[in-house]
Amino acid sequence: MQEALSRQLANTFRNKIRSGEWAVGERLPTTRALAAEYQVSLNTVQSAFRELEANDMVVRHPRRGGFVKTKAPREGMPRATTVGMVGPLPSMGEQVFHGWNYRIAHAAEAALAKQDFHVSLLSADGPLDLDRVRARLDHFGTDLAGLICLRVPGMQGLLDELDRRNIPWVTINRASDHFVHNFVTADNLRGGEMVGRLFAKLGFDHVLMLGRPLLTGGSESEKYFGFMRGYLDGGMSTRNVDYIVCPDWDEPSGYEAMKNHTERYGAPRGVFCVGDLLALGAIRYCREHNLSVPGDVGIIGSTGLDVAEYSHPSLTVLQQPMEAMGIEAARMLLEMVREETRRLVGRYVPSPLIARESLPVEAELLNQLTPEPRR
Repeated sequence: MQEALSRQLANTFRNKIRSGEWAVGERLPTTRALAAEYQVSLNTVQSAFRELEANDMVVRHPRRGGFVKTKAPREGMPRATTVGMVGPLPSMGEQVFHGWNYRIAHAAEAALAKQDFHVSLLSADGPLDLDRVRARLDHFGTDLAGLICLRVPGMQGLLDELDRRNIPWVTINRASDHFVHNFVTADNLRGGEMVGRLFAKLGFDHVLMLGRPLLTGGSESEKYFGFMRGYLDGGMSTRNVDYIVCPDWDEPSGYEAMKNHTERYGAPRGVFCVGDLLALGAIRYCREHNLSVPGDVGIIGSTGLDVAEYSHPSLTVLQQPMEAMGIEAARMLLEMVREETRRLVGRYVPSPLIARESLPVEAELLNQLTPEPRR
């Protein structure tokens, strides 16, 4: 028990040195003061300091006390081979519909494995238990190279803790709408712009968009504003576009939105949905009311679920690049480790348009519509 406590305490002291809280040449607090602060025995503190002395990080002189001897080992040393992952991640054998988090994590894990890193899951579904994560961080100590974080309630507290410990981190999607660093996300703005330019090119003068409320920094907002920019650039009017807020992401919501709009204003020529299930609901309404897809109504989703490929007709989608995001997150984290930096400008991964039966697009036209990557 004492050995485990001394290891945890040694990791805590090591992090203080790494972060600069205990600076090089600075005199260390006394053993008695540290024992009182951490509520452990004097022997536990002494054991922790012996481990730091063995690692050539502190030096202790009789009657003078202890001092920080050297800077902490460089980030990215061979022994720091663990990358933590936080977020709602299903197990390998679990069949879940929301499999895109797993696809991101699996791609990141494969990319890290090529560089001899391995992934350890620190937290899963539900609000983040920060105390539990702190205990895991203490357990890993200097073996932890960094963290990849999928969005989870309480994330900001975790990021603050990682900064305090001088541990590099990367988030999948921005942790908040004002973040400009340390994230990897799909380029939904450019993707929405591509769909808008396509609808304008096809002359769709009655367009319906289905999605959840437009929130600052949200993917729905980026798709919407990107679409409007592309549609306007194509010479069309914003008066042709209606955005309907749906109560959920599911097929019934898409069906009802399509039904209510069509009964009041007539069938739209093009439908762009911020989720594939909404698009499948709209397709079902068209099928039941003798509206040809894509002859009468062209429909595009924007998630890229497996079911979209097997619907009838198969769904054209603005693909969310899950695997590419996972690979880019791994690259970004390894770059931070290698360069010993804790801040890198966020990166946007292009969202490709996958043309299928619900709105066929010739390859030549698709190439013309593809925008420059966002920087």
